[in-house]
Amino acid sequence: MRQQILKIYDYFEKHPRYCWCLLAALLTAMILATLRLDYREDIVDFLPLSDKDKSAFINFQNRPESSRIFVIFEHTDSSSFSEDKVCDAIDTFASLSPYSVTTQIGAVQLKELLDRYYQQLPYKLSTANYHRIDSLLQDTLYINQQLENIRNIAMLPTSGEYLLLAQYDPLHLFSAEQSFINQSSPVTLYDGYIFSSAKHLALAYIDSPYGTSETMRNSVLTDSLQNICQTVQQKFPQLSVRIIGTPVVSVENATRIKRDSIMAISLSVILISVLLLFNLRRKNAIIMILATIAFAWLFAMTCLSLFVGEVSTIVMGIGSIMIGIAVNYPLHLVMHLRFTPSARTCLEEEIHPLLVGNITTIAAFAAIIPLQASAMRELGIFATAMLIGTILFSIVFLPQMMRLWPLPPLQTKPMFHTQKWRTSLFIWIPIILITIILGFFSRQISFDDDLSHINYMTTQQRSDFALLTSMIPETETGHEDATQWNTFWTEHASSVHDISVKLQQLGFAEDFCLPFVRLTQNTAAEEPIDIKAIQKNIIQSLTGNFNYLGWICSAVVFIFLLLTLRKLKLTIIAFAPMLISWLWILGLMHLLGVQFNIVNMILASFIFGQGDDYTIFMVEGLTYEHRTGKSILPQYLQEITLSALIMFIAMGILVFAKHPAMHSLGSVTLIGMSCVVLLAWILPPLLFKLFFHPSNKN
Repeated sequence: MRQQILKIYDYFEKHPRYCWCLLAALLTAMILATLRLDYREDIVDFLPLSDKDKSAFINFQNRPESSRIFVIFEHTDSSSFSEDKVCDAIDTFASLSPYSVTTQIGAVQLKELLDRYYQQLPYKLSTANYHRIDSLLQDTLYINQQLENIRNIAMLPTSGEYLLLAQYDPLHLFSAEQSFINQSSPVTLYDGYIFSSAKHLALAYIDSPYGTSETMRNSVLTDSLQNICQTVQQKFPQLSVRIIGTPVVSVENATRIKRDSIMAISLSVILISVLLLFNLRRKNAIIMILATIAFAWLFAMTCLSLFVGEVSTIVMGIGSIMIGIAVNYPLHLVMHLRFTPSARTCLEEEIHPLLVGNITTIAAFAAIIPLQASAMRELGIFATAMLIGTILFSIVFLPQMMRLWPLPPLQTKPMFHTQKWRTSLFIWIPIILITIILGFFSRQISFDDDLSHINYMTTQQRSDFALLTSMIPETETGHEDATQWNTFWTEHASSVHDISVKLQQLGFAEDFCLPFVRLTQNTAAEEPIDIKAIQKNIIQSLTGNFNYLGWICSAVVFIFLLLTLRKLKLTIIAFAPMLISWLWILGLMHLLGVQFNIVNMILASFIFGQGDDYTIFMVEGLTYEHRTGKSILPQYLQEITLSALIMFIAMGILVFAKHPAMHSLGSVTLIGMSCVVLLAWILPPLLFKLFFHPSNKN
């Protein structure tokens, strides 16, 4: 492979026009392909959903309740409180809105609510509920009293709402489950307007025509509603008017992801450029490295455009980390050029560790591609393609640029020219102790199973969501099917018939309690979506994915190291720092209270993909010194140090991201790479000294 690459170098050295024409053609094609790529902004893309769970999750998202935007009208001055003023504010909001706003709960809305509620009722009852209903149906006195109450209330002018409820539940058999008809209900109606029981706030709502995932259209919708809120608030200064709901949070997430992605990538490029300029002190060197990264990024985007068509914006945010990885390859070549007489010699000396490190890193990231979550697959394709693009540019085009822009030789000694630090066996003691301690705690690492923790919400939005949940609580699913419901009402069919007959005798129409009769005779057609069961399946899948990534990445890297280094001892020297660093990472995460989630679990691929690059260069330097007696390891150490600093910049930027998913990725990878870099510096020289005595030249 080395000879073939050197032949390519020699050919393009003689025919430079072919080299630059090929580069121009590739860049043009990749730019055109990148412009065709579409983007989406949904954190759900990182969920490893099965086909069944994905269908259920989509149905859950498409429910009217899921796409509903609530407008909160909260009184800030209790001394001037007036229900009528709040109602006026609600009407003003509705008049200004270009979208249909539900301001009052009338008979139609209440009937829709009751239909939806009772359709799911067979799935909500517990065994205790059935015992209660059975005892009430056997109490003739209770039945007669309830039916008599219905007749008495029907004579009142304000009986409409009560009679509508009675059609579904004439005996109040399910009143324990109906928060909206209990005395303790958190919601009350004032002329049909929805108020909290304390009447300090009121609600109106809008059903988004775009569902929950269309964040671009929902963004226009929410911006319009926010402007109306400000207008109403100016007209009614004693009120705070806000909007909340799943579409609002989805838009906030998408906006936050965009901002954090732009911030991460921009700052990474700027800070890395400053660091490179400070260390290399030649703008030509900076241009060569940035040109490599730009080519690799376009190559990755082209592969996404060809194989996927659209990509999650979170993947683009994680791209800032990939810049830190990809920059290693041109960095090693450009820095090593300061120690060699020509670009060809530099390429010849660096090509083996570069190729080995690149192949193992590509293999580690390619292990992400088979995962179930679409965003994980996209990340695997993006990372793999970017590393392929980096190595292609580094071995084909970059050496020609290095030939045209040679760098002056380094006049000072490398910062790691001393040998003593890497031969002291006393370093073994703290390494062993730390490994034992952190290895013990590593067994207690866990996943964060609360998916809301990876969604971004402002403090006000979290408060409003909690407020909304307290007023409109979510119902729990008690049973997986309606078998018990069907069996129960088959046994009590005569009781249902008797209730219908008695209501007719009291003067009610024959079809008055038809909703109640239908409810007891038919199984609900639509099984409720058990979102908690879906979350449980997701966590189980995450655990499986995590174990898969850990085993596959470690196995792939170990096998590639063994095939390329061709000696078991050298393979152990290169692999041991990664294995031990993984124990350190898990132990530190537990001690620091950091958990894995669906986003930062890709750390497994990241650690094994990047860590082996450092250890491969260490092994290459150690074997070169062992074989020739020429000191080259200090040069490699200086390259690794600069590379590690760039990595910390690229990853550390994400720690400042406000989106929880991206922030968690930054914090976990910082912990991980700190361990990897430290052990890559220390362990290989110690293990090499242990396995290869200076007198042994084999």
